[in-house]
Amino acid sequence: ISEFFGTFLLTLLGDCVLAVIILSGAGTVGLAAAPLGWGLAVFVGVLVTGTTSGGHLNPAVSLGLTSVGRFSAVKALAYIVSQFLGGFVAAALVYAVYYEAIVEFDAGKRTMYGEHATASIFSCFPAPGISPETCVLDQLVSTAILLIAISAATDRVNDLTKGQQITYIALSVTATMYAFGFNCGNPLNPARDFA
Repeated sequence: ISEFFGTFLLTLLGDCVLAVIILSGAGTVGLAAAPLGWGLAVFVGVLVTGTTSGGHLNPAVSLGLTSVGRFSAVKALAYIVSQFLGGFVAAALVYAVYYEAIVEFDAGKRTMYGEHATASIFSCFPAPGISPETCVLDQLVSTAILLIAISAATDRVNDLTKGQQITYIALSVTATMYAFGFNCGNPLNPARDFA
């Protein structure tokens, strides 16, 4: 339940940030606001669930921890199912909350690209001219950086308080999004991006 709710909160807040940026026509302001908004969404999601489930909120995190023996495969499967369900429910709620604004903005034509595109409220897409191979490399590097940062923040040797861990993880997401946002739009969380 915790991973469902945490991923729900993360996706709800993050997608709402994107809805506000896109539907208001914030333009280049959105380039600065989106990573910060998503970092805050991670902060809230992990704050709420960190003590109950560990606050993974992302299948990449659950799989990454499993691959290094810090988490069981059976638990990871349950977490991942919960994360995807949380992401889907959040996306549906964002769509319901912003439905009228979306229709007004895109005139009922749901598109991925162009000045009235709204699909990126809910998912990430390659920028025009960016190849699938570049997106794979982009995501391998950015996800690796994120997982390294999470591992460092939660490593007992670093002796960080829970509050410090949450803050460092949220800041790591923000930094990763600033650094790798152009090519593919930061699809760092499959539970959000497939919702």
